[in-house]
Amino acid sequence: MPLSLDLYTYRKMLERKIDGLIAEDDPAFNIFIDISMRLDEFADRARSLELSRVAEGSRLTEIDLSDDTIVVFPVAKRPILVSSRDDGGAA
Repeated sequence: MPLSLDLYTYRKMLERKIDGLIAEDDPAFNIFIDISMRLDEFADRARSLELSRVAEGSRLTEIDLSDDTIVVFPVAKRPILVSSRDDGGAA
């Protein structure tokens, strides 16, 4: 099931984590860590795909995180596929 998160909510979660308001046993903590790791992976892959302008400053309105795919929606709402799992040709 895809997890959709707007950047305002993500920033608020970041503030809560920094302020110690999200405990490690809080389900929100696990979601926050998962999102943070995926965003780090996205930035790395974006740089390797020469999409650093997306990773380093486009005004993003929504980030859609599903099991193995990160899709970034810029302001124009046109999706850019950044990474997806390689199934090795499995159907």
